[in-house]
Amino acid sequence: MITQKLAMRFLVDETTNCSIPLAPQRFRVQRFSEHDFVHFGHVRVRAYKHANRWRFHEPDVRKAGRTIAALPWDPDDRGEHQHHNLALAVAGIDALAERGSIRAIPEEALRSGLAATRWPGRLELLAPAHLDSWTGRLLLDIAANHQGAATVAPEILRQSRAAERTALVFGTLQYKNVATMLEPLPADWPVVLTRVGHPNEAAPIAMRTALASRRELHVRQETADAVRHATELVGTGGLVTVLGNPLLIGRVRELFQLPPG
Repeated sequence: MITQKLAMRFLVDETTNCSIPLAPQRFRVQRFSEHDFVHFGHVRVRAYKHANRWRFHEPDVRKAGRTIAALPWDPDDRGEHQHHNLALAVAGIDALAERGSIRAIPEEALRSGLAATRWPGRLELLAPAHLDSWTGRLLLDIAANHQGAATVAPEILRQSRAAERTALVFGTLQYKNVATMLEPLPADWPVVLTRVGHPNEAAPIAMRTALASRRELHVRQETADAVRHATELVGTGGLVTVLGNPLLIGRVRELFQLPPG
């Protein structure tokens, strides 16, 4: 039998290379009846009361850590913030299962569910992407404010390193602070401003005024024209990144004949 402190150390050892953010140093067993279970992430582990102290079997703790560390998660298709979202989801499963609100999710079900998880329009990468005679890379994200753009900017920058040129297609609503929304991205990237198809959409001409500090701005009223112009700017193999209102992202997904999200 091992103590909570040792259990914490073994969890740290087994999850060192885990891509999901964990905080095993905060692990504590507080109140539960004699010979009960706790959850490390989604893994149920038996706990034992001995001399008024909670104890665990080392093999159980290590197996739980290895199981969590082996969860399928592809960082190439997700921003770093999605790792934290995943950690929050697993912690939610943990809390609900401990309270008896849900049954513990079988390991295989969680594995397959995570492996199949997709977020259409959230750092959605189409590579290769084809439009008319153009072939390149298309990255879509519903970044609807400055915070959203700042969150996805590291992943956009990472994807841009695989392309010789990058251009942005951007459209939003008129009550958004357009001047700050693209600040997290390089000022020398060309931006094609367009409408999003909403009564309260920001006019592309007005957005051009708000973004006057950027080096290269283009205006195209229709989404398809904006995307095609962006493909011309980046050329074959370039990256076209579309940011902004969900309606804009939906229009671009239709243009590329992607299935509904």
